[in-house]
Amino acid sequence: FLREAKHQTKVDVVEKAGVNRTVLKDLERGAYGDDISLDIIARLANHFGVSILYLVSGENRWNRYEHLDLEKITAVFGKNVRALRILNGLQIKELADLTGIPASNISIIEHHNHVPRLRGVVALAKALQFPVDLLLTQEIDILQDVETVVPALQWQELPVTVDMKA
Repeated sequence: FLREAKHQTKVDVVEKAGVNRTVLKDLERGAYGDDISLDIIARLANHFGVSILYLVSGENRWNRYEHLDLEKITAVFGKNVRALRILNGLQIKELADLTGIPASNISIIEHHNHVPRLRGVVALAKALQFPVDLLLTQEIDILQDVETVVPALQWQELPVTVDMKA
């Protein structure tokens, strides 16, 4: 446990991270799995000074930590889901079918009003083929980052057609 490695008691974590004692106990025994709120993950990541990726998987690819708050995660996540959906040529309904998340929820996510539980975040990351931690924390500028986000993407000029019969 990270808590024990940092020589902290459960009381320390509850008081300093602002996490409910029962939630912490359940987390430590693995009761939540992927059904945990990102607010709790962000609080614990901030408290322990680790990335979300490290907290969720133990992987520490970049050895980077940035203080996170749920408001920032919500805004970045929503913008990234929309940008990657567009880059992947997906309609909201198609992304909903790939993830099992209702289309109405994806729309709410894209408008920066909601971050699903970890299960939903992982489903979106898989469908969009993008790392979970970056999806939550690294804001994608669709115009500036397109070459690094989707290196295989080929830009093509598409003819604009107008249906004069309509």
